[in-house]
Amino acid sequence: MWNTEDNFAKLPKIAEEKYGFELWGLIGIIHTFMKQKVTTGSRDDILRVMELVASMRQEERAFLRRLDKLK
Repeated sequence: MWNTEDNFAKLPKIAEEKYGFELWGLIGIIHTFMKQKVTTGSRDDILRVMELVASMRQEERAFLRRLDKLK
């Protein structure tokens, strides 16, 4: 069993080397699909979540740009 507290950052590499599979974080998966799919106005639940996340990220980037201008 892995001690995830000590090896958390190393888990993807260990999983690939030891077991031959790749670990992805959910955000990474969502961003990969968002780049490959047109999600606007979809009735599919997963695609709607991806659309929401993309929208939230755009708002976050705009907010951070405004904060930088205030400095």
